[in-house]
Amino acid sequence: MISSIPNFFCCITKACRNKVIMKNESNYAIKYEAYIYRGASIGKIDTAIGAGGFNGKTALEIIQGEGLKPEMGRIAKNSTVHVTCGYGGKIAIRYYMIGLHTDYTDELRNFQVLDVVKFIQPYPEEIEIIINKNKEDREEKERKRKEDREEKERKRKEEREEKERWREETRRAYDRQWEFKAAERESKERIAKGAQDVHVNVEI
Repeated sequence: MISSIPNFFCCITKACRNKVIMKNESNYAIKYEAYIYRGASIGKIDTAIGAGGFNGKTALEIIQGEGLKPEMGRIAKNSTVHVTCGYGGKIAIRYYMIGLHTDYTDELRNFQVLDVVKFIQPYPEEIEIIINKNKEDREEKERKRKEDREEKERKRKEEREEKERWREETRRAYDRQWEFKAAERESKERIAKGAQDVHVNVEI
């Protein structure tokens, strides 16, 4: 889970005033991507992240469509990092908890200077749901890999059988051609022998 609170006093009085503070209050290390955006991109990305019709993946595609490159990092358990945002800018963050999630979550949130972003420890019920989902995903991937292996083996078998049929047809065609030539030679020999016998009888 991810949440934020404004931190006006810190950002006015200390060097962190142009940074977004990210605190990991969970029992997992956090891996994150931070997309910093300004100017004309703000309206587009705010709409993408804030609109109910967009999920995290779709919003991420819109962010990437703006040509933004993420700042990537890791936050140890119960640790804090600072990401420089700059005045007038905003920052979109996505993350996953190492050892719990298998990939970045669909949760994508945007923040700005004066925000303290907190990664909260999920409730036990949420952890159980995530673990079960990971298991289902692994089983689905394994099922898909098995189907892919079986499909590849089926195609290889068909290719082998097709090559064997081609070789067998080629061999049969060669045998028919050889038999035809052998019969043709035998016919010519009989004709030649018959002509020779006729010539001998005429001489006698």
